[in-house]
Amino acid sequence: LCPRALFIRDGGIVFDGLLSTILNNVDDEKYITLKFHEDFSHEEKLIKLFPRIQKNSPLEWTIPTKKFDLTSTLESLVKDFHFLDLSISDPSIDLIVEKILKGEK
Repeated sequence: LCPRALFIRDGGIVFDGLLSTILNNVDDEKYITLKFHEDFSHEEKLIKLFPRIQKNSPLEWTIPTKKFDLTSTLESLVKDFHFLDLSISDPSIDLIVEKILKGEK
């Protein structure tokens, strides 16, 4: 990818700068993806604690969380659930650009 980006919406510039600025400062979310054991039976509890959770498959779930809530979310997950794997990721650049062009950021 090019190090700089320029986004235009409705004839006006909505962003002109380094792509790294977008990745580091524009979007304030992280995604926590959990993979559970085959005997996972706490689906209702997971949904109650994390209403924005997305079910990727019967044993894999993704929780969108604000960056400043990341530590407390992880603490809650480790305390309340047993899982096989956990990964933390940033939103895709496509999603961030889409939000900027729609005026959401």
